[in-house]
Amino acid sequence: MNKIKVFKLMESEDFSLCFTVFDQKFRKNSLLHRKIRRRNQHNIGKTLKFLLENRSKRFTSVSHKDSIVVVVSSKYPVGIDIERIKNESIRSTVLSSDEKLLLTSFSFTEIWTLKESISKLVETGLPTIDTVSVTRIDDEVVTSKIKKNGKINIRKYYFKHLRLVYGTECYKFCLVWQG
Repeated sequence: MNKIKVFKLMESEDFSLCFTVFDQKFRKNSLLHRKIRRRNQHNIGKTLKFLLENRSKRFTSVSHKDSIVVVVSSKYPVGIDIERIKNESIRSTVLSSDEKLLLTSFSFTEIWTLKESISKLVETGLPTIDTVSVTRIDDEVVTSKIKKNGKINIRKYYFKHLRLVYGTECYKFCLVWQG
């Protein structure tokens, strides 16, 4: 079994952010390799999350895309999402009307990673148009409408978008936290 290399992207008193990349053998695109990759992403993410939570007694969140797994640990409740940046023209069908208005100033990937990160932070499950809606983005504060257990709440969170280039691919990921 190969060792997993973990790279730290950011380390501070408030956050620890790291990522790992799979071996090339998991990057093949057959159905079998995709299933193996997903299972390994999930297992590696769970393991890294477990180690960070138990070692530091902090909040953690995990996300993966393609061959990359990112994990954040924080003293604040936190959510993270990573997406590959690609053609975004047809993707707006999964956005709320508020989010579609934000497309004039922000990319689909920026809005989607915010939405996913918030859903992980508040534990709503996979975001749909009506469970998590980003309504406003100011500097490093995002306002969102969250529908959970039949109730709608408006919340503000801090966020940071980061970019990662790996090989020929470019990824955008988003950290969202309560401060």
